[in-house]
Amino acid sequence: MTIDVKQAFTYFERACDRDGSLACFNLAEMYFEGTGVAKDEAKATLLMEKACKLGNGSGCLVRGNLLGTSRHFPTSSADAISTARSRAETSECSPSKGGG
Repeated sequence: MTIDVKQAFTYFERACDRDGSLACFNLAEMYFEGTGVAKDEAKATLLMEKACKLGNGSGCLVRGNLLGTSRHFPTSSADAISTARSRAETSECSPSKGGG
């Protein structure tokens, strides 16, 4: 089975525009890796931020990592704390979600 990367990009983009957190996460990965689209770390970071705000815990984690390594965004302790808090609040391991 072959995957049509351009079609996947289109579907992820449409779903992310409609606030699909997993689609935003997948779209960010495509931008970060340059899969089916020009590599763009700044766009990937913004999409990870959107995925995080929509409740995708993995998006929060990856966004925090990107902020720590990306040339496009400054790293600050306040942002690190905010990212960690968002990650904890949306994590499946959170006690409020039956984990941890």
